[in-house]
Amino acid sequence: MVTASADTQLEEVIVTARRRAENILEVPMSISAISEVEMKKRNIQFVGDLFRTLPGGASPGGNLILRGLSGGNDETAPGTTTTFTDDIPYNFSYMNDIDRVEVLRGPQGTLYGSNAIGGTIRIISNKPKLDEWELFGTVNYSREGSVATPDTDLSLGINIPLIENRMAMRINGTTYENHGRTLNTYTGQFTEESGSFLRAQLAYEFSDDVRINLGYIREEYDDVGAGGPDHAEGQGY
Repeated sequence: MVTASADTQLEEVIVTARRRAENILEVPMSISAISEVEMKKRNIQFVGDLFRTLPGGASPGGNLILRGLSGGNDETAPGTTTTFTDDIPYNFSYMNDIDRVEVLRGPQGTLYGSNAIGGTIRIISNKPKLDEWELFGTVNYSREGSVATPDTDLSLGINIPLIENRMAMRINGTTYENHGRTLNTYTGQFTEESGSFLRAQLAYEFSDDVRINLGYIREEYDDVGAGGPDHAEGQGY
């Protein structure tokens, strides 16, 4: 028989799945939370990396699947799962400077609309800190034996208090290059992806109960080729 020490305590996990801060044990739904520390331990850099590690989830081709239902935020072809970034329906790609991710499984139409039959992913970014200067960044370098060019990922951010205990700004930028193994035999070009991301936030706290957070996001990406070859034409597609 295993007994627990009286000093042993479980870490309290606070989520905002129902638009208010609650202990995760008090939320009457199937929900899990992945913290920033946990994402760093797993070396999760992109949202697709996260999707592939979710219990009961999958991500073929980059699309989220929860409980056998897939989808996204495309209005022309709405799906059955959805992703919210800071409560905005937006397919966020980069997992740098993220506070936590909440995974809500099962129908979530009451709070998150008709595109959330399979479930909802909530990505919550780190907000500006009013009383602390902070400089942070990451550098990732990897290489595969069958690929001549290495993959690189560089992220850099800063938190700047502007008015003591009232206003602060937080800026985070990322740039990356990934090289694939699929060769276009017609052009001699291997698949590759590159992109950049910039997020800026400005926070002003009027009182302990009232705070405004303004955000700006710019994302650019480019790719050559795709995930598989077109055998009929002998070219990548």
